[in-house]
Amino acid sequence: MASFQCKCGYILSNSQAPDDVTIWAYTDREWDEITTDITDIVDLPNPRNSVWRCPSCETIYVFDEQNKLKKRYILDPEL
Repeated sequence: MASFQCKCGYILSNSQAPDDVTIWAYTDREWDEITTDITDIVDLPNPRNSVWRCPSCETIYVFDEQNKLKKRYILDPEL
């Protein structure tokens, strides 16, 4: 369970389940590696990277396995 302040000021938290912050994302290679032995969805491991989306401004944050911020994606204002 963690919290993080978005650049817009919104406090992101994954302390409640379900939440509107956590996005479960696996790479194709990661998915292939883990699904060969999985028979029940409960056995799915967490993805290597944590992906969070701010419900206020929709900025996407990607954290590594040590919970260090790796990437931040912001919306293109022209779209």
